[in-house]
Amino acid sequence: MNEAQLLPKMMDVFWMMQRVHNMLHLLFLAGRLPLSDNLAERKAALESRLLRIDDSDFSSKVASNYAEACSDARRFLTKLRDYM
Repeated sequence: MNEAQLLPKMMDVFWMMQRVHNMLHLLFLAGRLPLSDNLAERKAALESRLLRIDDSDFSSKVASNYAEACSDARRFLTKLRDYM
């Protein structure tokens, strides 16, 4: 496989990991809020899921886990509006 053939896959992984890191940053900032114990535990669980995403394997299973974890994190963050 040459460099031109690798580029689309590399860009897919780059954008995936950029989104993961953005979500992790938002979850980090959410940790500064006065969260209940339950919300703090959910935040930690989401961070753990995002940190386990393997950028060396962009199979359909990893892509599915990534999409689900980011979606769950977005829903969680949306619920924190009352804390701001």
